[in-house]
Amino acid sequence: MKRPSRLLLFTIFCFTVANPGYGQQRDLSEFAWKNRVLLGHPKTIDELNMLSAQLAERSEELSERRIQVILNWRNRLRYIPESKVKVSHSEVIRLLAEQQGNYLLIGLDGATKHRYMPDSFDLEMVFGHIDLMPMRQAELNAAPEDAPRN
Repeated sequence: MKRPSRLLLFTIFCFTVANPGYGQQRDLSEFAWKNRVLLGHPKTIDELNMLSAQLAERSEELSERRIQVILNWRNRLRYIPESKVKVSHSEVIRLLAEQQGNYLLIGLDGATKHRYMPDSFDLEMVFGHIDLMPMRQAELNAAPEDAPRN
């Protein structure tokens, strides 16, 4: 059997060094101080479709509030908007189970801020909770005077 060439080994080494996270799933701390995270676990296809439509309609407001949505649907994670950072599926499941909610709002600091059950989940309520947070208030106060505020 042939031994791998030194050039091949060097190429693999360089690729690994240049991409330390390659092939690895990361934890939610990757989003800390960059994004608020809304974790969700829709129970039915109707719930998923309704939520997807709401998120599409309100994409600008999601962006303005720096919200990364991660939905667990049929044992796959969906990212809205699409994210280069992929988190561990088991961590999402664990967090949702620990917090006993189908939807969790995680703040910029990485702490769970609110949990929502399917019957009480509403995107407007999520925006309201975020807009009352001190860091969001600071963001709004730092915005230029002529910028629209939501």
